[in-house]
Amino acid sequence: MNLSENSLKVKKAGKVTFQADPEEEEVDSRSVVEKIKMLERERDKLLTEIKELKKMAKSKANALESEVTMLREEAKVLKELLHLV
Repeated sequence: MNLSENSLKVKKAGKVTFQADPEEEEVDSRSVVEKIKMLERERDKLLTEIKELKKMAKSKANALESEVTMLREEAKVLKELLHLV
């Protein structure tokens, strides 16, 4: 295996590390940027979906609360009628 001087970088401690190929870095940078953009779009979609789901949950909770209040009133009236009989 023959390594050119351009492919090696010597650190002060005497350790040898390989330098990345500049073309590979550019391609990798592009893919990272694209991945970030894709993830940001997905995050925005998920935040929008969560917002809508929260609205739906709140609406359902309000409807159930109204129904429970109505049923309590009905139960109260029926108990009062039974005590009269």
